[in-house]
Formats: sequence, structure tokens, C-alpha cells
Amino acid sequence: MDSLRSRLRDFLGVQTIYQLEIEAKEPDDILQLEAERKIGSFGLMEIAVGKNGYLLKNAAPHLKTNRIIVLTAIRNTGFALRYASKELRGDRNMVMEAIKNTKNAKPWEMNKKGCIFSYISTELINDREVVQEVVKNNGLLLEHVLSTFKNDVDIVMEAVKQNGKALE
Repeated sequence: MDSLRSRLRDFLGVQTIYQLEIEAKEPDDILQLEAERKIGSFGLMEIAVGKNGYLLKNAAPHLKTNRIIVLTAIRNTGFALRYASKELRGDRNMVMEAIKNTKNAKPWEMNKKGCIFSYISTELINDREVVQEVVKNNGLLLEHVLSTFKNDVDIVMEAVKQNGKALE
């Protein structure tokens, strides 16, 4: 059990393990259950990404294609979409949900590398409604849209309405 606890701490971090233990009726209940299923199981990952969406990065590949796991992660932070399967990064509904959950992004999440556009499929980058939703949540991302959309009055207005510095 101590070996499993150690592996879980490495995988999820001490804070998350502590929270999981508080939620379990008996501290070792969740650890025993996950020991039987093995680390990376659906149950553990769903709890983990619900608390910290970025933990999707550590998920087993089959969990990165699971709609429930990915949806839970992106509801925690839209930027978790980065770690979803290519198929789900191209799913319009998933992308729109992720965009919706980037509104209160931290500054380090908004640099060019962290920009939501770098995680979604090319098809959706060219989708006017997706682009409009992105700039509605963060007008400063106007600088990252395709030039076609930079000339779209409605998109520019949404960006400026959200952040007056969008045109700077």
C-alpha cells in the first residue's frame, strides 16, 4: 500500500492525494480500489482532472480519448484541451466547451504557446463561430486569428468589447 501511495503522490501531487483521502470514508479505500484497477484508471483520472485539468497530461492514452475524462478536465481549465487526443481537439463541441473555460485564464496561460488556437484543429481555426467565441472570451487573442477574421467587423468588435487593447 505504501508503494501505491508513493506512486499516487508522484502522479497527482501531495495536495490532491490529501483531498482524495478526505473524500474517502476510509483513507485507504480509494487507494485500495485504484490499486486493483491500476493507476491511470478511469475513476482516479476523473477525480484528478476534476481538481486539476492539467493532470490530463499524465493520463493513459486511452483516457485522453475518453469524452467524459476530457470534458471533466476542460471544465476545470479549457487549456487542458492541449492534452486531449487529436480527435477530441477537432471536436467542435469539445473545443467550444474548452473556449468557454478559458475566460479566467492566468497570464502565463495566455502567451502565444498557451493560446487555445495552438490546440485546436485547423478546420476549427477557420471556423468563424469558434474564432468569435475565442475573442469574446479574450479580446487580446485577436492578434492570433487568421487575417481573414481580422477584417471581420463583428469579430473585431467582439474582441474590442471584451478588451479595449485588442487593436494595439
